[in-house]
Amino acid sequence: INAKDYNIDPHEARNWSIMLSHLENIKHFYYKTDASHAVFCEDDIYIHKNFSNLLPVIIKNFKQLNLDVLLLSYLLPFHPEHCCDLIKEESDFKYYKYGDDIWGAHLYLISRAYAIYLIEKFTIEWAVNNLDKPFSPDWILTKNGNRALVWPVLGVEEGEINSKDEGQKSFHENCNKFLYNKDIYL
Repeated sequence: INAKDYNIDPHEARNWSIMLSHLENIKHFYYKTDASHAVFCEDDIYIHKNFSNLLPVIIKNFKQLNLDVLLLSYLLPFHPEHCCDLIKEESDFKYYKYGDDIWGAHLYLISRAYAIYLIEKFTIEWAVNNLDKPFSPDWILTKNGNRALVWPVLGVEEGEINSKDEGQKSFHENCNKFLYNKDIYL
């Protein structure tokens, strides 16, 4: 994305590019498939080695909970029981409602209805008219609708980020240290 075309700083242009990439994938899901839900994944995560075997249970619970978005991976340096409300426990998984202070759009499941909501609302025009709000997956894709996260996570961010902010770097590293287990994630 050319930041000059939209009068945004280069850091924000990077976020916009990431957001637009997510939205293009969501559009593909909505317009090119008839699936009722889809999993979206960034390229900088470790995936649970039994992901494909665990997914049917996750999808069943996603539907039973009537969720719009389910975080399959997120950034927490501690167990979600310390910050989120438990809503369901089944088959070795716990599902928690989460607030706006939970981050991570690197692995998530969304419904078809939520996909069209995102596509129609969060356009380039929306971003241009809301320059005071972040146009970023973490701030938009995971912060609307009926949402939950799953424990244990099915993916873990690598822990290294492209940021000059030492606090952000440290937070991502600490989350990785807490969540990552080389015997579970590939």
